[in-house]
Amino acid sequence: MRGWTLTQLSQASGVAIGTLSKVENGKSGASFDTVSRVASALRLQFDDVLAPTGKKFASGRRSVTKAGEGIRFGFRSYNYEIPCNDLISKAMIPLLMTIKTREVLPADQWASHPGEEYIHVIAGAIELYTEVYGPVRLEKGDSAYIDSLMPHAFVNVGKGDARMLSICLSGSLRELFGEAEVVDRAARQQRPGA
Repeated sequence: MRGWTLTQLSQASGVAIGTLSKVENGKSGASFDTVSRVASALRLQFDDVLAPTGKKFASGRRSVTKAGEGIRFGFRSYNYEIPCNDLISKAMIPLLMTIKTREVLPADQWASHPGEEYIHVIAGAIELYTEVYGPVRLEKGDSAYIDSLMPHAFVNVGKGDARMLSICLSGSLRELFGEAEVVDRAARQQRPGA
């Protein structure tokens, strides 16, 4: 997209070259934080990176995503599905997250990105960790609203799967995934016949 090498992108984003290489080659998914940091380095907005069509829409926009048809990616701690990815330049970024980890990550690996985040547990139970507050347990139907610049992490503390809806809100959510080619490749892999 910018003609950068992985080394240049790593230096600009703070994401390890090995991580970028694994994502680029489809050997690993990327965390929300990784995607955010790379998009920020590329001066892209979250939804601009993920929009497979690149279409711009006039006012009165609408997007519909059928169950399971969002763009999916993952990392060792969380799996993500991004619905309504055909709209670009939007203020809210909805994420359906499955929390896999059952242990809190070291604090230096917690997510931190500009804006605010609304969290609503839709299945199971999670524990929300933040830099400023003590951990809080959230069960199905519970929600929280946080300043997402504050480092934060989620842990599955239930017996089964833990799923949540996270809505990230920012005027310029720019710290996201990877080079547009990587995201486009992931999006193409999601679409039949691609």
